[in-house]
Amino acid sequence: TPPTMVYVSSEAVVDESTLQVTLQLNEPGTVWCQVAELTSVVGPFACKEGELQNSNPGNPCHFETFVKGDASHNTVFVAYAHEAYRDYDIAMNLLFARGYGGSQQMPAETGYKIFCFAEDDWALEANYAAVESSNYDTQSVPNLVDMAAVEGFRDAAGLQ
Repeated sequence: TPPTMVYVSSEAVVDESTLQVTLQLNEPGTVWCQVAELTSVVGPFACKEGELQNSNPGNPCHFETFVKGDASHNTVFVAYAHEAYRDYDIAMNLLFARGYGGSQQMPAETGYKIFCFAEDDWALEANYAAVESSNYDTQSVPNLVDMAAVEGFRDAAGLQ
């Protein structure tokens, strides 16, 4: 089953241009987070909270693609959760540009919504277990959270 993301807390850190979220997963997995601008923000730079969708993976505001970010623009904010129900911190300091065209500093004193996406480590753990069942089937993909879980986490985190 996909992991459950549990919101613990969030706060502005460093010079208030970095937002840190603390969260837990109910099983080992990987979790990514990204901040989205509020729908009311004027300008087309980044995906707005109301633009994230799950119907078109090729769209730059597809929820999984957006939240996972892009390493070439330093917008991958990730934690590897090796233990269930342990606090993990993810610090986000850049806005990921719509269309993967770059990133920019998060302006201080601005409202944001936090979106997180998680997948379990089942494929990794099952394929490399010390002992396998005689009924074992090779696992190729992890279990991913859906859009409803991402939105539920956003709602739990509230306005930042």
